[in-house]
Amino acid sequence: MGEKGIAMLSVILVLLITIVLLSGLMAMTVTETRISLNDQYGRQALYLAEAGNELALDYLYNNPSFRGQLLTSSSFNSPLFLGTGRINSVVVQNNPPNIMITSEGEVGGVIRRVALLVRVNLIEDEEEGTTEVFIDRLKWQNAF
Repeated sequence: MGEKGIAMLSVILVLLITIVLLSGLMAMTVTETRISLNDQYGRQALYLAEAGNELALDYLYNNPSFRGQLLTSSSFNSPLFLGTGRINSVVVQNNPPNIMITSEGEVGGVIRRVALLVRVNLIEDEEEGTTEVFIDRLKWQNAF
């Protein structure tokens, strides 16, 4: 009877150790999956924020004197949804003698902001009576 009890105790002990090890592996897998997903969301949010800055640059070519919140203008909806994420805000503000464009992207609750410092140059062609807009990108500030 004593040997059967020890064998049963040994089997239970081995099962408990196996269950503890498998629980630890499951917890590690879930954690790694969350980390990977947050990293993916962070990259996607950064790309959306950069897209917001590009949107503002495109808008500045046609409206070089524009300053303010771009997504509240009549041309866009706020926030601007793209895929599984969205561009929350795009702000164009004076930073003499330059212009600072700040944009925010969000995916899955992860938010990234980027800023772009630009200089807008207006060159008038007196012969044709037109004005050309040139925008120089001076400095990116990613993920602040």
